[in-house]
Amino acid sequence: MASINRPMYEGFAARHLGIKGPGALTSMEEGVMGILPLDLSADPLYWQPQGMKIFSGFHHADAVSGQYSWVGLSIENQSEQTLVRIINVDFSWSGTVDHSVYIYRGARTDFSANPGKYAYSTDTRVPESQHSQAIMLDGAAASFAGTNLGLFETTNDPDMPVSQVPMIISPTQAITFWNTVANDEIRCWITWVEVPAYKGEV
Repeated sequence: MASINRPMYEGFAARHLGIKGPGALTSMEEGVMGILPLDLSADPLYWQPQGMKIFSGFHHADAVSGQYSWVGLSIENQSEQTLVRIINVDFSWSGTVDHSVYIYRGARTDFSANPGKYAYSTDTRVPESQHSQAIMLDGAAASFAGTNLGLFETTNDPDMPVSQVPMIISPTQAITFWNTVANDEIRCWITWVEVPAYKGEV
């Protein structure tokens, strides 16, 4: 089992001290009794007590003549000590036309977007009024922006396999999903977890 050296985890186990050995050979050892699974490898039930919060929201971008519509996720505040891990992306389309989606990454300033939209937690232990640190973005452009990460065909499976392609967003950065067909809308349901981070991690 990997060891985790983070202060936020110290309250999750009872420590014990033991004295071993006779006389001058006596040594003291420290151990932990009762360990909970930690970090994202744990069931989401254990995320909130560790400071990790789940958020989910639906967003869309309207069709614009001669342009490609996109939606995305970003942490705009540069001072935010938070990382975002996308855990599900689900697309829905109107009509019967086959669709595919380009995935792009880049600085938030690479994408010209409409005002962002906050999301709210699917964990009811998080106050209902507490919105996400990340914001959902939308826009449209005559050409794709940022660095291309891949192409996802949504026709047979609208759920992107993010467990196989982890997507992590740091402050001032963004990941965006583009409709590859111009003059068409894109609708997207995104679920993510926000993880507290140290300065060295962001």
